[in-house]
Amino acid sequence: MGIIPALSLLAGGFCLLFGLIPLLFYGIFHVGVAALLILGGLLVLLPLLWKRLAKSRPLLLMRRALFWAAGASIAASAAFSIPMAYAAYGNPPGDNATVVVLGCKVEGDSPSLMLRRRLDAALPYLQSYPEAQCVVAGGQGENEDYTEAYVMRKYLVEQGIDPSRIHMENRSTDTRENLLYTWDLLGGEDRPIAIATDGFHQMRGRYYGKSAGFTQISALPSPTPWGLLPSYWVREFFGLLVAWLFY
Repeated sequence: MGIIPALSLLAGGFCLLFGLIPLLFYGIFHVGVAALLILGGLLVLLPLLWKRLAKSRPLLLMRRALFWAAGASIAASAAFSIPMAYAAYGNPPGDNATVVVLGCKVEGDSPSLMLRRRLDAALPYLQSYPEAQCVVAGGQGENEDYTEAYVMRKYLVEQGIDPSRIHMENRSTDTRENLLYTWDLLGGEDRPIAIATDGFHQMRGRYYGKSAGFTQISALPSPTPWGLLPSYWVREFFGLLVAWLFY
């Protein structure tokens, strides 16, 4: 086996592994999972058919097309990942920024695990800067008993944060509205904000924050389980494309 088929098989195995983990162990399926499974399947199939696809000129052209399509997908992923990583981990907040916690699914009157991680990412900053204000952003989705903002506020108060510091934005249904309605809630005032959300989500939050009117945006990234991170990271590529194309 040559170097290209071997690398293709290795990359395909990686994609299939991290496409299957969310599906099999968490019951999660989204566009990032689908993309990893499709790309992984192509990358694994390519080395298996490598020699057969060289038997005629049309097949050789097909092999080249598959190779370049897979290579372009990997290159595009790397190109997206650099600014995404910088937005998440190269942009810490200064003193007394207003913390904006982006909403996520709630379970009864408790935050889901992903949402709890976002809140826990905000907590150390709020504890270190007792004058800093906080906006919890999220409305009530399907199969939710309370607004996400209510559940987030309740959690932060239980952790010792003064409720007078916490402002509820409880109308939004997505990331764009999280930031747009937060701007309205803060009276259209361009103040420094620190967005508390998953690392993979920070760049899109930053984009929508700038679209809403904020110019000083920093990050409080929350961790994502390693088994879920690649699929959510890939899903975010599509989220960013939608943001750039339509907003």
